[in-house]
Amino acid sequence: MPRHAVVQHNVVINTIDYDVTPNPVPGFPEDVIAIPSDTANIGWVLSDGTFTDPNGPSLGERVAEAWDILRHFRDSRLAMCDWTQASDTALTEVQVGEWQVYREALRQLPQNTVDPLAPIQWPTPPAT
Repeated sequence: MPRHAVVQHNVVINTIDYDVTPNPVPGFPEDVIAIPSDTANIGWVLSDGTFTDPNGPSLGERVAEAWDILRHFRDSRLAMCDWTQASDTALTEVQVGEWQVYREALRQLPQNTVDPLAPIQWPTPPAT
């Protein structure tokens, strides 16, 4: 059953489950908006069609955390292929070069990423 938010002055004042989106809801002069099941709780703010938790992290805090997460996963990917750069690896020179290109693409990922909150396009590792 779809979930709906009852919104008054851009603030969710109630959530209701309806089979369809009734508008207006009997007894509620406010707007009733269909919402995904995991968003919009009482007290959340509706702005430009997006529900946000007024007690949640700010956009700046979410962006900073996203950069930290990107760097963490980038560093993990680099660590997982450190072996490809060892002098005693069984890889050919061409394969080592392919891994070097991949590793450089990983290192440049923060500079080449405009929005860390958007899905990240990770470079593809060589098929070795």
